[in-house]
Amino acid sequence: MNRSREYARVLLGKARDDQYVLARLVDDAGAPPWTLGFHAQQAVEKAIKAVLSAGHVEYPKTHDIQRLLGLASSAGLPLPPQAAQLPLLIPLWSRPALR
Repeated sequence: MNRSREYARVLLGKARDDQYVLARLVDDAGAPPWTLGFHAQQAVEKAIKAVLSAGHVEYPKTHDIQRLLGLASSAGLPLPPQAAQLPLLIPLWSRPALR
């Protein structure tokens, strides 16, 4: 998918929405842990896709953070300092090595 800067803005807005929900739930002792992980993973995934879109890098329909980071790295796009830790947000049962 080759996406425009406009689409990148939409994705960033959606990533911020996930971050908003996460920020509201993180201190709630009653919040199920999986919901925190879900919104964290979604925020990161959408943010990476926004960077790829802004950089006019095509990417497949995937939730695989590691694959998306690889595409960004190959394209020479900037990654956050702890990018190597971001794939830990992928649930264990859906990590590529475990399929």
